[in-house]
This record gives sequence, C-alpha cells and structure tokens, in this order.
Amino acid sequence: MKKSHTFYLLLAVILISACQSGTAPANQTESASHGHDNASTAPTPRVPAFFSSPTAANPLPPVLDPAQFDNPVVSKAYEFARANREIFAQQPCYCYCDDGFGHRSLLDCFATDHSAG
Repeated sequence: MKKSHTFYLLLAVILISACQSGTAPANQTESASHGHDNASTAPTPRVPAFFSSPTAANPLPPVLDPAQFDNPVVSKAYEFARANREIFAQQPCYCYCDDGFGHRSLLDCFATDHSAG
C-alpha cells in the first residue's frame, strides 16, 4: 500500500514540475512588461486564397473521381472533398498553390490531381 502512495506522490511531483517548467517566474514577467510590448514581432504568415461563403465560390469546380486513385488515403480524401465541396471552397490551401497554380481555395486542389501528391 505504501508503494502505491509513493508512486502517486512521485507522479504528482513530476506532473507539477513539468507544468511549472513552461511558465516564467513572477519577477521575470514583471520586469519584461515594464515599457515593452510583449506581442510577438514575428510576421503573421499570409493566409492563402479562399472564399468567405459558398455562394461566393459558385460555380464550384467538380472534384476528380476518387476511384481513379490507387492510394486509399488519396482516394478517401477526394471522396471527402467531393461530398463537401462548399466546405473545401471556404478553406485556404497552405501549400500556397494560389500563387503557383492560381487556385482560389482548397477545393481547386481537388479539381486536379494536385492533391494526390
């Protein structure tokens, strides 16, 4: 019985110290906030093209037939895109194919074999 209590106590100490390791000590937080903006200075990544509504995407491009792909994962992805064209039209594609291929949303990736990768 004592061994299980020791185990759980040790586990609790490890979890608490793991949770605390990601936080800054109070004195560092206070000194860092005096006269400085704590917002990140890293640039915000560009959001690729997408439609804000399904009607803005009309006419929706057709999705390729999922049966033409041998890879079951790719086939399932095309099947899902075909069943959810309006949703895919409202999603940006983060391979940034709007620049290189002129795609207007994630749906355009599934109108070609571009998503078969």
